[in-house]
Amino acid sequence: MVGGGIHGKTKVIAISIYDHVEQLSFGKAHILASGMLILSFIILLTLFYFNKRTVVRIK
Repeated sequence: MVGGGIHGKTKVIAISIYDHVEQLSFGKAHILASGMLILSFIILLTLFYFNKRTVVRIK
């Protein structure tokens, strides 16, 4: 996992989820985690789609 950011200006979603859990704000943490999961699946499906289209066949 990559994390970091500029204090007070930027925040990584994983750190934001951690902060919400620390504050016992589980609803917000679940929403952020679900968003990350959905985004990950969309990226994976996109990569699989483009990989199928660009198959190189060696004769």
